Amino acid sequence: MGSGVIVTNEGHIITNNHVVDQVDEIDVQLSDGRTEKARLVGADDQVDLAVLKIDNSGVKPLKLADSDSVQAGDFVLAIGNPFGFDETVTDGIVSSKGRPNRADVFGDLIQTNAAINPGNSGGPLINLRGEVVGINTAIISRSGGSQGIGFAIPSNTVRTALESLLKKGRIIRGYLGIQMRVPQTGQPALSPGEPVVVDEIVPGSPAEEAHLEKGDVIKKFDGHEVKSFTDLRNLVSQADLNKKVELEIVRAGKTIAVATQIKEQPVGYETGRVVPQQPPAKPTPGEENEGGNALAGIHVAPLTPELGRQLDLPNGVHGVVVTAVDPDAGVADLQKGDVIEEVNQQPINSVADYNKIVHSIDPRQAQVLSVCRHRVRSFLVLRPR
Repeated sequence: MGSGVIVTNEGHIITNNHVVDQVDEIDVQLSDGRTEKARLVGADDQVDLAVLKIDNSGVKPLKLADSDSVQAGDFVLAIGNPFGFDETVTDGIVSSKGRPNRADVFGDLIQTNAAINPGNSGGPLINLRGEVVGINTAIISRSGGSQGIGFAIPSNTVRTALESLLKKGRIIRGYLGIQMRVPQTGQPALSPGEPVVVDEIVPGSPAEEAHLEKGDVIKKFDGHEVKSFTDLRNLVSQADLNKKVELEIVRAGKTIAVATQIKEQPVGYETGRVVPQQPPAKPTPGEENEGGNALAGIHVAPLTPELGRQLDLPNGVHGVVVTAVDPDAGVADLQKGDVIEEVNQQPINSVADYNKIVHSIDPRQAQVLSVCRHRVRSFLVLRPR
């Protein structure tokens, strides 16, 4: 069970992809108690949005606000069906409007302290004018319930996704094909105006065709100033495919312009990838337990259909099951029976996937786990020890 919001006069409904993923039938209960059959128009697991359609011309949609105008401190209301309690409204404020220096899932989301609980997923976060500023999608929680840290997909992202899903049935994304350099733990954090420094070029990408080089600083994209990697990612994803765009870069202290054509993002391409400025140093003897990889202390097993039923998991859950957690791993919030679906936005489909990621991550960086406990999904942040 989840929530949703009607956004067109024709009966289109926005919800989360994880609410309707791999279900055979979708029933929608309206505010007047009527139940309608809905069909899936399109969905995208990367942005976690889905568009449904009901055949009811008498519905009244909510307007999508301009989320770029949202500011920290704005009053907001979260509406949904937490734990099956219909049309529950909770209030709060916008705690943070994205974090441009993060390249994980939280970098683009609106944070709120309005109570968001299981069942709120897909419901609207609205301003005091009744306009949708976001779609509630996730919480950070140790208990599985609200602890005042909830996240919503910005309405401008929702609007772009809606248009693409209605036209194509899927989200069409452009990509440039770079990886950005970010500071290591202990190094100064990037300021909001810190430039985007190219660290790697993806072979065969528009970035390679533009002859970008490692160390280039991207200042402008198609005439728009680039203040963060999030800015660049959003500008690229919104650019028309095959459109010729100009990039203003700084190379060896000189400002130059290069041009390329934005192409559709390949299937499986990892967006928002960042790489450390320097490779992590190997720990000296005696330091391994203090600065070790917390994920290595989590023991997992394959998630079988039978185990999924025993754990009362929703349909479509993929990942590995936690069988034990070492006492000194520093992850007391994780429990036996939890399902790890993603690590740092990388999907986990097998124990081999999990082990590969465990051995590839930098233990000095925080790791973000997407966890499903019974029918509750939440994020768990593991800090370096």
